[in-house]
Amino acid sequence: SAGEAAAVDPAAALAPRTSSGAAATARAEAEELTAQATACFKQERFARAQGLFSDAIALNESIAAEVRETKDEHTLAVLLNNLASTMEKLRMPREAEAMYERSIELCSEHMEPDDPRVAHIRSKLAKLQQGLFSFPGRRRP
Repeated sequence: SAGEAAAVDPAAALAPRTSSGAAATARAEAEELTAQATACFKQERFARAQGLFSDAIALNESIAAEVRETKDEHTLAVLLNNLASTMEKLRMPREAEAMYERSIELCSEHMEPDDPRVAHIRSKLAKLQQGLFSFPGRRRP
């Protein structure tokens, strides 16, 4: 639509990068994907948001693997949390649970245990799991 931002080509964004300038360009592309995904989420276009968050995660994973900076791990943890929230909206609780758990794992490796972001993600996971296992006779696998 006319008000929608131009899509970032994830294939081009995932191309091998060798310089810090290229990493900065990749970060800018990832930020644009994230902004588009966030806008879609706010517009309740959850399927589109899921794809954009997934593309942003893939790009951020490639940046984190190459550059190995803590800020990239923080960004990745936040994106995983956002994707998990999107999956909850799409009624994909098991997939959301896996994304929350992966986000918490990254947070545990790269953030202080008392960081409020970690507590926020843990509470979202606990709420999701409470819903998953609140039916009579259901138990955690």
